Amino acid sequence: MKRFLVFLLLCALLAGPAHGAAVRYLLRERGGAVCVYDTARGVWRDTGCPAASLPHPARAELLRGLAFSSPAALTRALEAYCS
Repeated sequence: MKRFLVFLLLCALLAGPAHGAAVRYLLRERGGAVCVYDTARGVWRDTGCPAASLPHPARAELLRGLAFSSPAALTRALEAYCS
């Protein structure tokens, strides 16, 4: 469990947008589910992953929202949160 939380924290720090990079995706808890907001399209997508299944620290991160500038970074985070 501790290893998982450390991995989540590192993923969030490394996957966040670089200085000057535009935020393309926002990962948040919405309606009890882990959801992705696509800023280019202006739409929310439900990942099908229930937020209640995540450890408390991960849920706290999702409540604040995690920003990503690339699809690859978003995919790595989703694999960490929803696998």
